[in-house]
Amino acid sequence: MTGRASAADDVVSRSQPLSADAAAIYRSLADADSTAAAGFLAGTLEPAESRARYDQDVTTASRLLVKAASHTDGSSASAREIATLNEQLPATRA
Repeated sequence: MTGRASAADDVVSRSQPLSADAAAIYRSLADADSTAAAGFLAGTLEPAESRARYDQDVTTASRLLVKAASHTDGSSASAREIATLNEQLPATRA
């Protein structure tokens, strides 16, 4: 029973927040991607508001990656994926 209670507590304290963070990161990066693609496909000079929206989405994703990392134990597959995203995120701003 103690093992089950511990597993349930782990879901509530780690898995659920990590899943919510992952969904929010995905939304931010998807919006950044859509914004960048729309600007490129328009074929004109990128509007300042599009760049601001893109920058805000990437900043939000960066903040959420830090939050998500706090919900891992540092050695799990989740932690490795978060580290990879964190390493690649700055490349999207170039």
